[in-house]
Amino acid sequence: MAVTVLNETDSEALVEALNRCRTLPSPPGIAIQVVQLAQDPEAGLAEVADLICKDPALATRILRAANSPLYARNREITNLRQALMVLGLHATLSLALGFSLVAGIKKGEQDSLDYPLFWRRAVLAAMVSRALAEHLELDHSDDVFLIGLLQDIGMLALDRAFADYGELFGEATDHDDLAERERARFGSDHAAVGHWLLAKWGLPDFLCRAVGASHDPEGTRDMVPAQRDAVRCVSVSSSIADIFLSQGDREERIRKAARLAQTRLGVEAEAFTSLIESICEHWPETTRVYDLSVEHDFDPDAIMEEARDVLLVRNLHAIQQANEYRDRAESLEERNRTLEMKNRLDGLTNLYNRAYFEERIAEEFGLSDSHGWPLSLAFLDLDHFKRINDTYGHQVGDEVLRSVADVIMNTVRNTDIPCRYGGEEFVVVIPGYGADQAIHACERVRRRVAETPHALVNGEPVHCTLSVGLATHNGPRRFEGHADLVRAADRAVYAAKLGGRNRTVLYDTDSGD
Repeated sequence: MAVTVLNETDSEALVEALNRCRTLPSPPGIAIQVVQLAQDPEAGLAEVADLICKDPALATRILRAANSPLYARNREITNLRQALMVLGLHATLSLALGFSLVAGIKKGEQDSLDYPLFWRRAVLAAMVSRALAEHLELDHSDDVFLIGLLQDIGMLALDRAFADYGELFGEATDHDDLAERERARFGSDHAAVGHWLLAKWGLPDFLCRAVGASHDPEGTRDMVPAQRDAVRCVSVSSSIADIFLSQGDREERIRKAARLAQTRLGVEAEAFTSLIESICEHWPETTRVYDLSVEHDFDPDAIMEEARDVLLVRNLHAIQQANEYRDRAESLEERNRTLEMKNRLDGLTNLYNRAYFEERIAEEFGLSDSHGWPLSLAFLDLDHFKRINDTYGHQVGDEVLRSVADVIMNTVRNTDIPCRYGGEEFVVVIPGYGADQAIHACERVRRRVAETPHALVNGEPVHCTLSVGLATHNGPRRFEGHADLVRAADRAVYAAKLGGRNRTVLYDTDSGD
């Protein structure tokens, strides 16, 4: 199953209603600027600080977060520059986007949802998502926090578009029941609507797709493992949030959440109880950082006592027995996914292989044609690689290829598709970038490869350079098919070689036909 999106026949009426709605929630201006900055590969702390300083309330929240126990700092942070240095660029951008959305999307006059309660639930689920990500030692746990925060954003769109949504929301017994009622009523659920809305806002593709998959983490098989794990953390967070928001008997909710955490993430009972304890401990500070109301606060002592009772005394054995089959099935499925991923990877460099490239360039070319967005393709050929093999031997040559592949992987965007084309030639599919942006991205890769020592022989570094050929579809020039785009980029790299090597040549302007 793929990530749910709003383009199926049973969702046509829903899409039409959403498009007719003139009061759909929209991100505040500062959030749009944060998104744009996050997508700029050259953005640094100075640019982020300049943007945040334009919004004093946002700057205050960032400073407050840096000083909070949520980030466990040893000394007081007294200014924004220190806060950004401590938090790091990635975490700061994620926090800034989360803060601006929570503060900026307000309840409308006709909305029936309880907005303060909605945002409390969203922040609570985001906390749980990040705690699970940290337990699994995932990179960029703040990304997982942001996905968790936005996983229910589709509810706000449904509330604006349908007057009876508040009634449907009130009838639901929990998060899963609400999603089922939405699918029965609208032909889709708020996760798919959230995907649609975030894409409409222009948020990054992975974030949109992760929100769309938050009810179906098995629909993320085309994502890399770290991204799939992030979505799984979010998919468990809703059930754990339901524990804290329940006004009645929590026992069954605790069982359900513990079962999901164990089957999807391998979180055992002891770790699950520690997670509940951590949420109880950090919730008061989180409400302060996000300026949330505390009208519907929960009793942490009561929740902890019930969680320990359910998990560690009466029902742990039952939970483990009930999920033994699920564990085996999950393990087998994961092994199959791992084997499938290995079939897509080049054995030497761990980049995608040529077969996967052929599959994806055709797919991305089709999307580029359908949506009218640009698609760039770069061929990267190592200069004088035969000389390296002849001088140092093939083992050093292989080491150089692996090192260059690592530089390429760590320099391109997460949305780009770096592959080994064959021998010493690499290729990068660059969706959404026109010629100017793609040239800039290719130059970054070329410079970093030239600056990096790729092997040591007798204590001396081995350097190499790249010749880069670039072609762009749906820019000033259009190509008939993806094979023509590939040929154009290949001719451009040949022109780069003839022009003296260690340079980037654009097909349209420098190597044209």
